[in-house]
Amino acid sequence: MSTLKVGAIQSTTGNAAMTIDNGGRATFLKTKVPSFHVYRTTGLQVADATFFTIPFDANEFIYDWTLNTSTGVLTCGSDASGIYSLTAQCRLETGSDFNARLHLRLNGSDIMTSYMRNEYYDKFQVHTLVEINAGDELTVRFRQDSGNNVSVGSTDGGNNNTFFGFRISK
Repeated sequence: MSTLKVGAIQSTTGNAAMTIDNGGRATFLKTKVPSFHVYRTTGLQVADATFFTIPFDANEFIYDWTLNTSTGVLTCGSDASGIYSLTAQCRLETGSDFNARLHLRLNGSDIMTSYMRNEYYDKFQVHTLVEINAGDELTVRFRQDSGNNVSVGSTDGGNNNTFFGFRISK
């Protein structure tokens, strides 16, 4: 049996692909893993019984994706296709009891929905794995049925309207 000892792996053109630390853990440059973590910087008023797309307007990081900060639409880059782990969360800024839901959408169609009953300033999440192709668009849509307008996603204790994803397989 042969043993290959290396600290870095490069493509044939010399581009860094991954490194191996002294503990034997392989790591990838963050710019090599298509991923995003976007959020909304301010709360929003959402009308009763209305589907509302959350307009994410900032990011912690974004690699091989683009974010339209007016609409909250994320678009997959040309070399970012693959299977993704996705998570979105939303917090309702009220102690009133009512039903609500959060939708992950791919190209305008729901791919996963979380239904909940708000009781007191609840935050809820939706998670899924999905295959995404270059040019595909992701959005997060919210609906509440309180009978009134509801504030969604303040920055109390951190950003409460967030959406993140990363490619797990190409």
